[in-house]
Amino acid sequence: MEASTHADILKEGPHVWNAFVFDASLPSAQLRDADLSDLTLRRVNLVNADLTGANLSTTDLSQACLADAKLAGTHLNGAILNGADLSAADASGADFRGTRLNGINLTSAMLHGANFEGVDLRRATLSGACFQNAHLSGARLYRSALKKADFSGAHLTNAEILEEAGAAFIPAAA
Repeated sequence: MEASTHADILKEGPHVWNAFVFDASLPSAQLRDADLSDLTLRRVNLVNADLTGANLSTTDLSQACLADAKLAGTHLNGAILNGADLSAADASGADFRGTRLNGINLTSAMLHGANFEGVDLRRATLSGACFQNAHLSGARLYRSALKKADFSGAHLTNAEILEEAGAAFIPAAA
């Protein structure tokens, strides 16, 4: 099925999309370069979806499941991703500026060169995430799980880091 068809179904809303995915036993949605901006897609199931280069600006993806999704170069400016699951997703080069990411799960996510400037990552799960060369200037990582997160080469100017109780922030070796 073509990306435009998947995008059309998704634009009908998360309930229609989730029923379609369940009924079709869809292995992965093909949404490369799709314009999905300004939609309400709370709790949508986009596991393994290919959203490379897609526009998700100002889209509400609260509690959405985007585990193992391809989000490289995706525009997420102003999106709402509170409580979303992006575990093991590849969001290299994605633009997260202005997004709401409270409680997001980025466990083992690939975030090379992603832009998180000024973003609030409060209570985020970042364990094992790779932030190599990512832009985190002015970002707030309050009570976030940072175990084994890789920040080598990341831009952390004025970033505020307050770890979750019992967690250890161990910067990667240079």
